[in-house]
Amino acid sequence: MKSENFVLVVDDSEHDYEALSRACNKSSFDIGLKHCSGGLQALDYLYNEDQSLSPQEHILPSLILLDLSMPGMGGFAFLETIKDDKDFKHIPIIVLSVSENPDDVKQSYEHGASGYFIKPLDINDTVIMVNSIMGYWFSFCRLPS
Repeated sequence: MKSENFVLVVDDSEHDYEALSRACNKSSFDIGLKHCSGGLQALDYLYNEDQSLSPQEHILPSLILLDLSMPGMGGFAFLETIKDDKDFKHIPIIVLSVSENPDDVKQSYEHGASGYFIKPLDINDTVIMVNSIMGYWFSFCRLPS
């Protein structure tokens, strides 16, 4: 996780995370990933609740990739919690979902999402999506440090 481009992936699907991880490895970006299988686990990581990491080791992500449909704390609740917290609201959150429901898209943006992508079914399309997302956020945008 020493990469300058550190991304927190919040997704309960191990399969989807593995596909995203493979796509990141095939992309043209050096991306460090941290996987959390749900909203509560991601909050624990962000707040370093278990204090298993020293302040020097605890790295806040530059970007969060978030699934909406998860058991426990779902994506909308996670979005709302992060965007209401002064320490984390600056972190862009991109929703990656299988849902094409316009209400999910609208609600994601209303809760503070910076983007909404439909999860591709094919690894080549996933690599294209990863390159697009990372290119935008890590090549062209200025992110707070």
